[in-house]
Amino acid sequence: MNKKYKQFLIEILPLVIWFLLQPFIHNEYIFTIIVILILLISLKIKYYKGERKLFFIGLIIGFVFEALGWLVFRTQHRENASLLWIPLWLPIFRWYGFIFIDRLGNLIIKK
Repeated sequence: MNKKYKQFLIEILPLVIWFLLQPFIHNEYIFTIIVILILLISLKIKYYKGERKLFFIGLIIGFVFEALGWLVFRTQHRENASLLWIPLWLPIFRWYGFIFIDRLGNLIIKK
């Protein structure tokens, strides 16, 4: 198997697990804890320098965009959202998106 292909599968695995679990776990707090555990395991397997900075940037930007998106456009609404009008796990998802895109970009351009 191609080394880049194998690395891509490792990088995307947390997202696949995340999406597969979401329909079955209806408690937002439990789902958030599971998501954090998945991501911590992912970071334990492979951590790159500077990802801590990406964590905070992604977390803050993710929260701001979701909150502003709701305030301005009312694009989504959650009845029982625990973090203002958005699910608790959503900014964490945006954070991991920053990490995933960075890793994927580095994987693509790496010789």
